[in-house]
Amino acid sequence: MRKLLPGSQLLKKVGLSLFLVASFHLGINAQISYPGKPATTVYQLDSKSLPVHEVIMPYNVQKLKAEDQENNEKLGRPLRVAQTLETSLDLATQGEWTKLENGEYICRMRVSSPGALALLFSYSDFFVPAGTSLYIYNANKTHVLGAYTAQTHPEGGIFSTEMLAGDEAIFEFVTPSRDILPRITLDQVGYCYNNITVSHIAPAAAFSSDMSTRIGESGSCMVNINCSEGEIWQEKKKGVVQMTMYISSLGGWYICSGTLINNTKQDLIPYILSAFHCYEGSNNTTDLPRWIFKFHYDSPTCNNANPTGTRSITGCELRTAVPISGGSDGLLLELTKEIPEDWDVYFNGWDRRNAVVAGRGVSIHHPSGDVKKISSFDTYVSDTWRSQETGATNAHWNFRFVQTENGWGVTEGGSSGSPMFTNEQLVTGTLTGGNSSCSYGNGSNLYGKLWYHWDKYGSTPDTQMKTWLDPLDLGVETLEGTNYSADSPRLNIDYTELVFYSNEINVPGDIQTVKIEGFNLEGTISLASDAVFPLSLDGETWSESIELPSEGGEFFVCYVPAVIGYNTGMITVSNPSLRADMYINITASSCPAFEMEQLLTPKGDIDVAYNFAFNVTGGVAPYTYTIVSGRLPRGVEMSEDGVISGTPLDGGNYNFAFTVTDANGCKGTYVTSIYVVCSVVETYPFQESFDTQDVFGTCWSQEYIKGENDWVIQRYVSGSYYQAKSDPNYAYFSKEGSEDVTTMLVTPQLDLSKISSPYLSFWNVQRNKLGIQDELNVYYKNSADADWTLLTSFTASQMVWKQTDMPLPNPSDEYFIGFEAVGKGGRGVAV
Repeated sequence: MRKLLPGSQLLKKVGLSLFLVASFHLGINAQISYPGKPATTVYQLDSKSLPVHEVIMPYNVQKLKAEDQENNEKLGRPLRVAQTLETSLDLATQGEWTKLENGEYICRMRVSSPGALALLFSYSDFFVPAGTSLYIYNANKTHVLGAYTAQTHPEGGIFSTEMLAGDEAIFEFVTPSRDILPRITLDQVGYCYNNITVSHIAPAAAFSSDMSTRIGESGSCMVNINCSEGEIWQEKKKGVVQMTMYISSLGGWYICSGTLINNTKQDLIPYILSAFHCYEGSNNTTDLPRWIFKFHYDSPTCNNANPTGTRSITGCELRTAVPISGGSDGLLLELTKEIPEDWDVYFNGWDRRNAVVAGRGVSIHHPSGDVKKISSFDTYVSDTWRSQETGATNAHWNFRFVQTENGWGVTEGGSSGSPMFTNEQLVTGTLTGGNSSCSYGNGSNLYGKLWYHWDKYGSTPDTQMKTWLDPLDLGVETLEGTNYSADSPRLNIDYTELVFYSNEINVPGDIQTVKIEGFNLEGTISLASDAVFPLSLDGETWSESIELPSEGGEFFVCYVPAVIGYNTGMITVSNPSLRADMYINITASSCPAFEMEQLLTPKGDIDVAYNFAFNVTGGVAPYTYTIVSGRLPRGVEMSEDGVISGTPLDGGNYNFAFTVTDANGCKGTYVTSIYVVCSVVETYPFQESFDTQDVFGTCWSQEYIKGENDWVIQRYVSGSYYQAKSDPNYAYFSKEGSEDVTTMLVTPQLDLSKISSPYLSFWNVQRNKLGIQDELNVYYKNSADADWTLLTSFTASQMVWKQTDMPLPNPSDEYFIGFEAVGKGGRGVAV
């Protein structure tokens, strides 16, 4: 959580503490693992004689703790739970193999990182073949993880396993044949050195769960979820998770809180709602597959006691990120594995209104990585997050927690991203931070509004949660949650979106089949549509409503257009046992296909009048033409009847897309370009240092690939990130706004037909920012109409200017070089 200092000064502060609870019963506390016992419990094999693969901690732990504290206070970074140490160990090739009495084979590998309080293992590849098993346990045989089987991570690849108490681990793999090998490639060890308290108890027997840790290490004012305050929240708590995050740019592991969240399809996609600052600096490809999500991490009583029945899933993908700076600090992830049915989890409902709901609400969270807690509040107001990064205006909720029967619950580091529930038990915000504490219960607590996360920051799926949480585009402002357990009533629908096409009015088109499965339902399943999309049980008799038995079945849908054009609709699926209706979204078209007479535009010349008309047939006139993306040269416009005219004032190639709409509203979209010839470079060497101008010359051009951010000419000033290698100016590109952007800076036309062995020489620099890296791609093409071909890419941080020389292939008299900058939020790209 980002804490606020007492008083009015706001400080981004993330204090994260993880207290490892190691009282794990075999097959109970596990990452999609399965019951069983390691072979060493049966065959009494001694692991102490195994060779040790040591992964040495090269840093001073006390210095790391001091640096962590400074980074926390000055930069708003979370305190690390573990330092990441790189290694390269392969179980199958570096482990010790032994044949067991029953004919099976066991492979064991001993790994140590001396001095660690606990170890957190991460893998570049983790695959356990069918019919085999893997366990990981510590040196004293008091803490065991597994059994991991083929079902744990069936696709293989990047993975992480939960923390293991102590500084030494034994990997134990059992297989019926030496020919059936695992892929367990350990590439990182998380050296847990801070904010973890582990207690060792002499074991009564191997793997007897005789290890414990002190839990309840969050503040003494905290209230366990199973106290009286949590009685009416028992269903909702099942969706709240503890998140253990690997962030490569910060070199370690951290924790936050989050919740499973429902969507309008109610199809149980495992979306996790949390806070952006829990993700900031992460690599989507290499980091997110290692994140660990822990469910049911609760004390079973109002007093602190070891959790039972805890479950974990590894791996997620980013869906939406709304940063703190200029936003609301929202994060939406999707787990990469389905949650097993018998885990008894809950997908919490939501309230995206920008309105206060009267009555007592709560936050359910994991302060300091502790077991699940509940904190209560009575009212809340709109506010703006103000700190080193200022949020969007009134994009947060602000309130004070209140004292209750069993304490005065607040939030701490580790609570970040936790859900804020209204009195109606719907999620309406996610925790950014505050200055409340057990010694300052009246402090403020700011939660980013779901209202702002929804669609206020950007217009693309990666910047607005609307895309994922309202996939049916129902526009509802609230949605109830839903249970997911073996006994909960639910539906499975094999298709929740249907697409139809028909070119005959009042004639049924193709018939599509949909299958519904019902579980634990009472009464029949009702389906309702409209006349355009009639339903049938037998494919012959059609109606706007039908009934299926409670266990479900198949039904048929067709499209009967009444007019030429587009149709959208829904099939509503209802049952008395369900909390809310479910929907099947339908889109359909009876529009004819358009034909474009000529899409390729003729070339133009700078300062010479230009005129070209597009001509579409196939629909019903009149047609309306509208440019929907890209741009035309300055001085040129496109009329509604498809005529491009004017006098080009800029040279270069201009890509654009336009839509044609006919009298029936039918549409066709086309992509093309106009190339305006400027002066052609024929004298070499041709050099551009940008030192004689503040804007690019008329013969340089820019092509917008994503967004509409421009390259600019930057002049070195003291304190800027980049100083030109020799001249004071350079071409510079950086991200502006909320979305990633890509723009290509294109040279004037180069005539390379009369010179031999042409080559390109340039300098570039591109520094990262908190692990976020902008990129540069260099392309060429040997005619204005050709596709771009990649010459080279720069995807890593480059702290100083670097020169690159390369030959230019396939020279011609109409040659272009393009410098494509991909802006993601780093320090920019300079050339």
